[in-house]
Amino acid sequence: LALSAMGAGGALAIKGFTSAALQQDQAMALFLNSARQAGTEMEGLEGKISGVTAALQRKTNFGDEEQLAVLAKMIPVLGSTEKAMAALPAIMDAAATTGRGLREQSETLTKALAGTVHQAESLGIKFDQTATFEERLAIITKLTGGAAEASVDPFKQLGNATGDLSEKIGGALLPVVIPLIEKITALAEKLQTVNPRIIQLGAVILAAVTAIGLIGGPLLLLVSVLPNVAAGFRLVKTAIVGA
Repeated sequence: LALSAMGAGGALAIKGFTSAALQQDQAMALFLNSARQAGTEMEGLEGKISGVTAALQRKTNFGDEEQLAVLAKMIPVLGSTEKAMAALPAIMDAAATTGRGLREQSETLTKALAGTVHQAESLGIKFDQTATFEERLAIITKLTGGAAEASVDPFKQLGNATGDLSEKIGGALLPVVIPLIEKITALAEKLQTVNPRIIQLGAVILAAVTAIGLIGGPLLLLVSVLPNVAAGFRLVKTAIVGA
């Protein structure tokens, strides 16, 4: 039982680690794709953005994965990776000020920064229609600057740090786990093309084995206690004869 529990716990841990690593990889891949579509110079970009998001994570409540997901959505709206990266700290401050989530706040403010709308209702700002990106960003920064750092939560930072550790461990496991998953997936797809009679036979065998387990388990338990039951009857018989 102990070994089974350890095995199950290990399997769950591996799944958790690898899932964290995959989510991080997917967030980075989406960001890089948006940057590429915007015509950004790609050489060294991944290392640069990793440094920026890690630095912001250490000072705020917003994890690097969440930042990457927001940046991936901001770039197409602003048409520039540089503008998105410049606007990210201000949007984080605005989110901390309004109590909104980072993604929710970015969806409204990015449009305002891009000039497609001319007000930020959550902050009570109405921009001049001729205001540039830089001018709008300066207004938001003046109003909310420093809020994300001022509202930092040590427990959220702890969660972000342990999440990063899970991603590192998961990253080391992926080269082993991914090929195994691919083989199991291929097997599952192949089994779908097998003669249905074989699948039916397998199902019958599985049901029989399950039934044996359900019935056999209690029977084995009963058999194991029979000697104690018999000994108990002998003691009772001896006591009655003695009386």
